[in-house]
Amino acid sequence: MLNLLEQKWDSLHFGWLKDESVKGAHIFEVQVCLNDLDPDLVQVELFADGINGELPSIQMMIRIAIAGGPENFCVYRASVTIVRPASDYTVRIIPCLPGVLVPLETSRILWQQ
Repeated sequence: MLNLLEQKWDSLHFGWLKDESVKGAHIFEVQVCLNDLDPDLVQVELFADGINGELPSIQMMIRIAIAGGPENFCVYRASVTIVRPASDYTVRIIPCLPGVLVPLETSRILWQQ
């Protein structure tokens, strides 16, 4: 599994990103191109740095669609309450490896911005 991730990691990339604020929540959707990598080998997260000494905010995004095709586009969604501006958040992809601490045990993190 780790070997496959290493081989395919550099081909992962982001497509569009949408965010809207509705009823007290920021709703984010992002398109991710996994090429021929199994979507279960990665985790897509919404991330915001910690403020005022707090830990970072990390919200796992849920896969809501798979477009398929040669690029294997998937769409992920997450929502967070509006306590911070939407611009504080960015999307990232990390390996989905049970028991592995990111970034301590693997440096593979792909940031949307």
